[in-house]
Amino acid sequence: MNTAPCATCQQPAGNRCSRCLTTSYCNRECQKADWKKHKPQCSQASSSTEPAPTRTRQPQVHRVTDAKSLASSLSDEFLHSLPKQEVYKLLIDSYRLRIDDMYTFQGELIGLYNQENPVREFKRFLLLAEKNGKVLPKWWNLQSKAECVQLGLKKGGGSELVHAVEKADVQDQYGDNLMPMKLRVLAEKIYGKSVMDSS
Repeated sequence: MNTAPCATCQQPAGNRCSRCLTTSYCNRECQKADWKKHKPQCSQASSSTEPAPTRTRQPQVHRVTDAKSLASSLSDEFLHSLPKQEVYKLLIDSYRLRIDDMYTFQGELIGLYNQENPVREFKRFLLLAEKNGKVLPKWWNLQSKAECVQLGLKKGGGSELVHAVEKADVQDQYGDNLMPMKLRVLAEKIYGKSVMDSS
């Protein structure tokens, strides 16, 4: 049970920041109000408290060395030639990084960052990908969607929906310094906008 007072109003707090797990809040409004003050502490605390990511085999994604090559390598069909498990993993990690970016750059608290079950928001992300009509491979169907969600719930798989992820985690996990950008571009294609777009 969390007994620390709310960092904003000093009232009894029942929740903690789900990213760093150190700062307590009584509700979402207090957490949002404290975001500018808490953000620097949160980044330091979460990087020191999160377990080291598990190394996994790097997916066969185009290697690029500059931004222009990156943009061209991530066509709408980027996922189409990859094996199913790699597609699922890239979708999960694209979503996880997008949620972290929304929290980091906008103070947006959704899914895991709002102490909610992240599966609902991830299914919404997959629905947007389906509506896009170009991003997902032709073999994508209800069964593959369910398999993708199940992979995100698998413990110890490295791409777990219940754990936060940051740029450095992604770089370590894939062994590719450009992978965070690739995942961000994929998420932009799915959401139809950058995380930096305010509208």
